[in-house]
Amino acid sequence: MKKTVLIISGLLMAMATQAQSIAPQPFYPGKEPVNNVARTSSDHTQIIVNSDGTQRSTISSCDCWVERDRGFQVAPFLNGTAPDYRNDDGSTDTITLVSPFCFYGTYYRKLFINNNGNISFGQPYATYSADSFPNTNFVMIAPFWGDVDTRGPASGLVYYEQTNSHLIVQWDSVGYFNSYDDKRNAFQLIITDGLDPLLPAGYNVGFCYKNMEWTTGDASQGSGGFGGIPATVGVNQGNGINYIQMGRFDQAGSAYDGPGGLPDGIDFLDNQSFIFNSCVSNFNIAPVVSSQSACDTVVLCVGDTSSFSVSFLAPEPSQQTTPTVNLGNLQDATVTSLVSGAIANAVVQVIATNNNLGFHTIQFIGQDNGTPSQSTTTRVVVRVIGAPTAQFLVYPDTGTTVYFDNYSLGSNIGFWDFGDGTSGYSFFDTTHYYAAPGVYDVILVAQSDEGCFTDTAYQTITVTFNTGIASVSSQPFVQLVPNPSKGFISISGKLNNAMTLRLMDTSGRTVVDRTDVHAGQELDVQQLPAGIYFYSITTDDSQLLRTGKLIIE
Repeated sequence: MKKTVLIISGLLMAMATQAQSIAPQPFYPGKEPVNNVARTSSDHTQIIVNSDGTQRSTISSCDCWVERDRGFQVAPFLNGTAPDYRNDDGSTDTITLVSPFCFYGTYYRKLFINNNGNISFGQPYATYSADSFPNTNFVMIAPFWGDVDTRGPASGLVYYEQTNSHLIVQWDSVGYFNSYDDKRNAFQLIITDGLDPLLPAGYNVGFCYKNMEWTTGDASQGSGGFGGIPATVGVNQGNGINYIQMGRFDQAGSAYDGPGGLPDGIDFLDNQSFIFNSCVSNFNIAPVVSSQSACDTVVLCVGDTSSFSVSFLAPEPSQQTTPTVNLGNLQDATVTSLVSGAIANAVVQVIATNNNLGFHTIQFIGQDNGTPSQSTTTRVVVRVIGAPTAQFLVYPDTGTTVYFDNYSLGSNIGFWDFGDGTSGYSFFDTTHYYAAPGVYDVILVAQSDEGCFTDTAYQTITVTFNTGIASVSSQPFVQLVPNPSKGFISISGKLNNAMTLRLMDTSGRTVVDRTDVHAGQELDVQQLPAGIYFYSITTDDSQLLRTGKLIIE
């Protein structure tokens, strides 16, 4: 699963005014939470037109990976052969940008794509063993500088796409030297002119990762894809002063101690996104968000307790970042941890209650101690969902067709059981055709958004058909349970009023006559002999609600 996820909100179900017949499903007696609900994160997005005329959503600092479209092409490495250009240590010829790219105040129009996980300015680089930053020998932007080798048959390739305002380079599941493809890395670089909406406003570089499985090739003293000289993630202006080093990686696992610490585990990069602005005149880049939660909409059901964190990396290893949190108007939320450092972290715990129903925005701010000081603000949206109330009314339509008016509250979909063996989902009011007149128990299960809870409404309807005109009457749904019984019974249903229960034996003699009985109240009938009995349930004003047969074992 992705550490951070961007999903367009919405129900991906076909809406229909007529409920479709499907297999009956279990019903819930009241406001019950639904188990095993997939709570998704969501975020509002805008649509961008791809180079091939199709559309995609803008990315965010939650997940900057861009899926390829027909605008991408295989990077034409000079030491490779078309159409795949599989190679080791190759570079492309000069690629001229349509719009200049700003890197530490210098604007570049030409660059090279290097197979070993980076782009460069001024000259191509075949260097396969990564060095640390800062470094005066390279002018480089490196989402993953390591010994990429795409000659293995199962290795993916390197692709790129250029538009008027951005360049995307994608190393898609690439292997490592010497022609190994047992482990593969998927990572991507985005650079923009600073105005392209593909990246959030104010940012011009994105490092984006999927599954990362290796760090080092054999020629860099590695063995089995690990050890040896670490791979480097960062940017380097080449003047020995201005640089970012997110980390150096030489091992499996998710160990990470900050940009300037010991070598790290490659799994730390899995599904990460680093978005930052390299066009700075003060040479101090603001903290970079590294988080499982940033930008997400966290969906909680009332009763849930959830903790989530946001981390900030100080791009310049000598700096420290201090986190702060603004909870806004969110109640029942607590900042449980604030840790400053090269990796700053803030943790918030939210208890979902009826006090905080709806949407709330939490702001996380990371402030570095550079000169001048820079800050980055990101957000987490918390949505708290409460229980619905199931309600419906019944009206005659034509013939034996009945109209059901669903006026449930806090529900986005209803599951209907019409009492004649037909059931189905409907978002709206619905009609149902009954093949014959009769008495039917109708059940509506209202489901809240995101499937947090259900609530159930019951009615017993009587459908008659005289001289071409339908007639429908309804009454609360009640029944006697359990049936068969071993000596204890109760009235099941949602009627709050007192009722009268009468039991008669097969000779017609009344053996139980209880008034002021309420739904759910347990009655002891162990004194009755095993056998068959007939029952009636009426309101206290003698309105008949239900008759039936009870078996006592």
